[in-house]
Amino acid sequence: MRLLLEILDGARDGFSEEEVKAGVDYMSKTAPGRFAVADAVADEAANLALEGLTTHFTTQTLEAMQHLDAVALKEAYCRWVTGEWSVVVVGDASTYAAGLRELGIGDVSIVPA
Repeated sequence: MRLLLEILDGARDGFSEEEVKAGVDYMSKTAPGRFAVADAVADEAANLALEGLTTHFTTQTLEAMQHLDAVALKEAYCRWVTGEWSVVVVGDASTYAAGLRELGIGDVSIVPA
């Protein structure tokens, strides 16, 4: 958890062009595989519709990502990411709660399942 939060906070310092390319390649090359079955397409369409979007939004996003560079990504990250995190950890609270509290990153609430 500490490492994850360090990575998220460190991203405010920016990304290298190589990191941007790797991220864009991953997203654009794995997206088609995520929609390989009809239920995944239906799920995506339903979720987009709930947000008032069409399935063309996904295509537009993937196309726009091809023009993304490190400067634009840093600007967007800093504009939208405040550094205030809400983290949900699923599992046995007796295993994780004490360690999370020791990080001193905020309150830890346990919600019984």
